[in-house]
Amino acid sequence: MIPGILFKPFSYMYQFYTMKLKYLLRPKNSPKIHEQKVKKLQKQILEWNRNGRKNKLCTAKSLGFTIRSLNKKSYTQINVNELDDIIEIDTTKKVLKVEPGLCMGTLTWKLLKDGWTIPMIPEFEVLTIGGLVAGTGIESTSHKYGLFYDICLEYEVVTPDGSVVTCSKDQNPDLFYAIPWSHGTLGFLTSVTIPIQRFKKFVKVDYFPTTSIEDASVLLKASNKNIDFIEGLAFGKNKFVVMHGYFEDNPGEGKVHSLDPWYERCWDKHVEFHCFESSSGKPNSQVMSEYIPVRQYYHRHTKGYFWALDHLLGNKVLNTLWFRYLFGWILPFNFALTKALMPASLGSTIFKLHILQDYMIPMDNLKDLVELSHDLLDIYPLWLCPVKFFNKPGMTHSNSKIKADFELFIDVGIYGTTRKAINEVKALKMLEKFALENKGIQFLYGDVYLTRDEFSKMFDMSLYNKVREKLGCTDAFPEIFEKVSRYNRDF
Repeated sequence: MIPGILFKPFSYMYQFYTMKLKYLLRPKNSPKIHEQKVKKLQKQILEWNRNGRKNKLCTAKSLGFTIRSLNKKSYTQINVNELDDIIEIDTTKKVLKVEPGLCMGTLTWKLLKDGWTIPMIPEFEVLTIGGLVAGTGIESTSHKYGLFYDICLEYEVVTPDGSVVTCSKDQNPDLFYAIPWSHGTLGFLTSVTIPIQRFKKFVKVDYFPTTSIEDASVLLKASNKNIDFIEGLAFGKNKFVVMHGYFEDNPGEGKVHSLDPWYERCWDKHVEFHCFESSSGKPNSQVMSEYIPVRQYYHRHTKGYFWALDHLLGNKVLNTLWFRYLFGWILPFNFALTKALMPASLGSTIFKLHILQDYMIPMDNLKDLVELSHDLLDIYPLWLCPVKFFNKPGMTHSNSKIKADFELFIDVGIYGTTRKAINEVKALKMLEKFALENKGIQFLYGDVYLTRDEFSKMFDMSLYNKVREKLGCTDAFPEIFEKVSRYNRDF
């Protein structure tokens, strides 16, 4: 707690600068300025080619959200730090062109004040466009729009020979569909085009507490097209809350709840407090609704990084009344800055004890995965997010036996410290096996213990390998398995 208090002023200043101040101080970005930035990047890659491609390439960025830290000493590092702004907003075509280093907090701050939003805003303010495209991004609108890259219309990429290539589903489609999940191993993403839509000021949230996973599954599979947001939280093996959200311009006489005050509970505790009786733990008898300002709703999980921060503090003090009023102002820490400043030995120890994993599986397998997670780890809450999983080319696509455009999957987020006396690696391997046997997908930002053979079964590498060969990526970037897997590495 004391280190957090000392660190907060630096974290706050860093976050304020990176998300707001630097954009106020420098000239407004434009297509012409963006073109100049891309030329600087090209110059670095062309120099690397002239020098004989002695080392493989990576970005010079040291701050990221993944829990892994790539040792970049043996790589040629390319400076991409300038590529972090909105390039242009075309309100006629209703599209937004942005650079990959732009983070969600800055995007919502700049876009909402102009009356616009995008179909999907992943919860954490520090997540970047590039990470959400080349990694993956998911949010409680995923039941409508799929994963983050599914809303993207066009990418601009600088390839290993220094060329600038524009790709979409109609132009260079192989590259367009290969970029998602590739984790920066095909080229340097320099811009992304995304549709925009008018935003409304509030999100009306309806809460549905239940003790039945079957009832929760029905609510998570809700087919009402008017529902804008769906997410669930599992607080125990028989303790669930499913939330349906709707964009609204005016709360009328409804209750408006602000998540901004420093003393406010983290989102998961707010949900649990309002949906279950504190004495008996039974669900409240009536469905409750409240209105939340839209930007606060978008970033509702940032304060506690879901509940991971509460687990890291160890004693569940984060949401106690005394801590919230005395020390709530120190939250949230900037995750990327914290990771960068943390001694490597301390970071290694923390992440050994702490699990951050997402498994996306067919909706029908939800009960089995929740029970397996309970038996292996007993980590709660669990995040439950339904996903429209499209049958598209690329590393991941629906394996539905019926010929359909999409299949409904569910993402189960497991974040925290286990209360079980089990080897964490063994537990994660068993969860990976479950996902693999049930045609599921493991997100690659966390710890991946898949063998190469298992990896190629979970992910379709055919298009990815074809594009790597065509663009000359073999000696330019590590293969994705080499970059993300911890198989045969020390834990």
